[in-house]
Amino acid sequence: MAAELILGLAYTPAQLLPQTAPMLLLDGISDYGADWLTATVTIRRDSFLCDERGVPAWAGIEYIAQTAAAWAGIEAHQAGRRPGVALLIGTRRYRCAVERFLPTATLEIHAQLVMLDNDALAAFDCEIRTGKIVIATAQIKAYRPPDIQVFLKEQAR
Repeated sequence: MAAELILGLAYTPAQLLPQTAPMLLLDGISDYGADWLTATVTIRRDSFLCDERGVPAWAGIEYIAQTAAAWAGIEAHQAGRRPGVALLIGTRRYRCAVERFLPTATLEIHAQLVMLDNDALAAFDCEIRTGKIVIATAQIKAYRPPDIQVFLKEQAR
């Protein structure tokens, strides 16, 4: 997918991800290119997993996973397909400088594709920022089966 082919097209997370509320955690797609995507999340008192102290830092793994999946969703959208389900199969070196994402904080989540194998297995280097400060980093790996229903039936055997 060439960056010039997608230039100027705006997407919402709901167009790119199979999740629905309350599990659709991203608020917006701020920018993307041929092998990366940046999304945003604003922590609100009514955000999923938010309590009086904020959202636990471990939720950052799901913010990262949804950001990487949104990149794959653009790929699917550009090819005329619906976004498919991807399975998070690993998180490597998730480091977060905060215990919680505080209410009113706006997070910017960036996923950079580092490997794509047969359009099914992918690895992304990711970070979460508030302003210009990087507060979390990780590498994730995901698997996107060609048909999730067939995959689940095979795994149930």
